[in-house]
Amino acid sequence: DVYRTRVRENFSTVLPKGYSEVILFTSFGFFGYALGLSEIKSYIPLVVQYLGFDSPLTLIPLITFLTTFPCLFGIHPLITISTIAITLPPGSIALTKLQMAGALLLGYMAYGSLSPFSAVNLVIFGLTKADPIAASIRQNWPYTVAVVLAATVILTYVPL
Repeated sequence: DVYRTRVRENFSTVLPKGYSEVILFTSFGFFGYALGLSEIKSYIPLVVQYLGFDSPLTLIPLITFLTTFPCLFGIHPLITISTIAITLPPGSIALTKLQMAGALLLGYMAYGSLSPFSAVNLVIFGLTKADPIAASIRQNWPYTVAVVLAATVILTYVPL
């Protein structure tokens, strides 16, 4: 009964008040779909290869960086992850589907620990009254770099 009541409350009260978020996330989907229809899918892989990112050891940190860097300035990772996933389709670069998924998840993990705008960091800042920049980027970057490097090695060399 509690579950049924909460679901009904969510659909009748919470979602109608959150129309801005629904529109925002729907527009992300349309943006990704528009990118998928464009010719950018053929150009981006060529640029990536031209810049010398032609192995999983270089591509996984690159994708992690491209996913995480805009999040430091408040851009939601859903935008960057969907953009990367659409513009770098499987087989267009030197990553398997599993390595690509791992790189995108690694980027989301890095966002969670580095971005002062991530939900986890905002809760911690609210509880501890710490400076968001100091508590996220300055304190978490060594851990995040270590995890990215370790995960890159695992995704590259461990047969999955």
